[in-house]
Amino acid sequence: MKILEYIKRKEEAGEDAYLLQMKKDLNLELDALARELKILIDKRCVLVYEGGLYTLTPEGERELKLLKGEY
Repeated sequence: MKILEYIKRKEEAGEDAYLLQMKKDLNLELDALARELKILIDKRCVLVYEGGLYTLTPEGERELKLLKGEY
């Protein structure tokens, strides 16, 4: 949920969510972050663009709401 919230906050602020900045801001090991992002990408919650830019998909928005108990 931490990663989804981070990407959402960045999008709402009009900022980009990049892998290395995400690692730094969330204080996560790169391997752990990569594993979690792979899971989110496989679940189609997150899209990654060339250059390492991450965005939420509509599925990611739904997943975040479910995790927060908003559904």
